[in-house]
Amino acid sequence: MRTEVDGINFTITGNGINQTVTTANGGKFQIDNLMPGIYTVTEQAYDKYEPQETHRVTVVAGQVAKVNFNNKLKRGDLQVVKSSEDNLVEGVKFHLFGTSLSGDAVDQYAVTDKDGVATFKDVLISGSEPYTLEEVDTAIRYVVPKNQTAPVKWKEVTTRNFNNILKKFTVTVTKSDAGKGEAQGNAKLSGAVYGIYKGETLIDKYVTDENGQFTTKEYVCDTDWTIREITP
Repeated sequence: MRTEVDGINFTITGNGINQTVTTANGGKFQIDNLMPGIYTVTEQAYDKYEPQETHRVTVVAGQVAKVNFNNKLKRGDLQVVKSSEDNLVEGVKFHLFGTSLSGDAVDQYAVTDKDGVATFKDVLISGSEPYTLEEVDTAIRYVVPKNQTAPVKWKEVTTRNFNNILKKFTVTVTKSDAGKGEAQGNAKLSGAVYGIYKGETLIDKYVTDENGQFTTKEYVCDTDWTIREITP
């Protein structure tokens, strides 16, 4: 969609003229009473717009010469590279949001392909504050990754990396006497053997220490883990 822009400065030079004018009333300006000849029209550079080429226009007596400029907002790309501990990287959604240098809101989504890459194409360049990039609807098995900031620059590709870490747990087991919570007589709390099972499969064995305790290593969270005493 084309929008006429007021407040843009142009410099007109030629035939002894060096004059700066500003667009108004729908992105227009007009200079009257120019001598016939060739003039150069140059738009002032603005950070949010792509640079404009200088135009040359021929003024003929009794006619109105016209010159058109079409400003394009600067854009760039953002690429998100996804990795995970279980190598499942396709179909992950990301959300990019913030305010562009032009003052327009940016609110876009992209989804990773089979290689774990999500691309935001032709994004308006960011202003003094970078955009915010977040992962959306993170699978429950993962720790939700922190949001990241992401500047978008003209004709550049910004890259951000997100890694999904699987949720993990550890268990500390304390063996105690059913009555007093400590070994009695010849009984002892150390040396008891426990197994940690996934479903019905024994994964690891652990032995209680002199305090009747042991702590497992980390395991990936799931619903079918159990701990069972193997040898009292």
